[in-house]
Formats: sequence, C-alpha cells, structure tokens
Amino acid sequence: MLKEVADPVEDENPWRLYFIGDEENPTASEFMQSIKALSKVDKRSAGLGLEMLIKYAATGMRIDECYDKKACHPAFTFTHKGVEHKIWRIRKHDVRIYFYYVDGQVLLLPRVGEKREDKLTDAQKNEIAAPVKKYLDSGSKVQFKEWNDEQ
Repeated sequence: MLKEVADPVEDENPWRLYFIGDEENPTASEFMQSIKALSKVDKRSAGLGLEMLIKYAATGMRIDECYDKKACHPAFTFTHKGVEHKIWRIRKHDVRIYFYYVDGQVLLLPRVGEKREDKLTDAQKNEIAAPVKKYLDSGSKVQFKEWNDEQ
C-alpha cells in the first residue's frame, strides 16, 4: 500500500514567483487579466497548475527539472536588443503557464493562456513576451508584484 510522501521542505533558496503589476491595482496586470479571461474550466486548470508551480518553487530546484519534458519545456525564444531570451511554459490540460527565468531565483510570470492549437502565432508570442521586454527595458528597476496563493 502506498503511503503519502512528505510535502517538499522549503529550500533555503526557493524560487520566488513574480508578475509585473501596478502596486495600486495588481489585478490590472497582464498576468492577472490573462487568468481572468479564461473560461471557468480553464481557470480551474490554471489554479491547479499554479498550485503545483508554487509547490515546486519551494524546493529550490530548477523548475524545468521538476516536470517531465512534455509538461514543461521552452515555448519560444525571442530576440530583444540583440540578445536571445527563452520563455518557458508549463502545461496543465489546455492551459499554459508561461515563465521566464530571472537572476536570483526569481521567475517572472508574464501570462497564462489557453492553447488548443499546435503553434503559437507571432501575435501570441509578442503578447507573452511583452512583460518580459518591459522588465528587460527597465534595467531591473521594474517593481515586481510577488505572487502568492491568496491572489
């Protein structure tokens, strides 16, 4: 008979999850608006996916090493000011949670979206990359809004 394994113990250097948002109105952020735009079923999938991401972030392990390659892999790359950057994605049913690795054990969550087609369009890629470009253009001075599960 299987027994439950203990929840991961928080590492002394866990990943911190952030999205770019206005301090006065964080729900107006692109990240939160992308969740709001999902159907009821997809919102549930997004919530489950974020719950698992938060659990894995607490371990301090690289996020893409916590999932199998089908559930988490690079979504696309984009070039910004001559430098190539990689956006990753986590799949939970028809929902994709996109993230970008930032220095210092930080993940920037630019967007959540549904994906029912094989390829992202250029317009979709630009929407997903826009908050990351904003962060990159800021010279790391963008105020992050920390994600927590009470959001």
